[in-house]
Amino acid sequence: MRCPHCGSSKVRANRWGERVGTGIGGLAGAATGWGGLCAGAEAGAVAGTCLGGPLGTVAGGILGALAGLATGAVAGSKAGQLVDEHIIGSHACRDCGESFTL
Repeated sequence: MRCPHCGSSKVRANRWGERVGTGIGGLAGAATGWGGLCAGAEAGAVAGTCLGGPLGTVAGGILGALAGLATGAVAGSKAGQLVDEHIIGSHACRDCGESFTL
């Protein structure tokens, strides 16, 4: 691939879709993980079997949110890559700095 402005072969993909997808997916995954904590804590309180106490509940919520964050970020990144490849296609030249779409 060559820059249409200066002809340089030093071209990189901007990857806007991947970056945005990673952020949105990570936030959604973290919220889902935290939501799972809240549902689990409520069920444990109703059943009266919450042996870990408040500290265990918070630790579980943090771990759930982190696991959700990682899973969501990976899924969002993959979706963003598809958007980059098939819809946006934005690139930039490292020599002249021009941005262009193929």
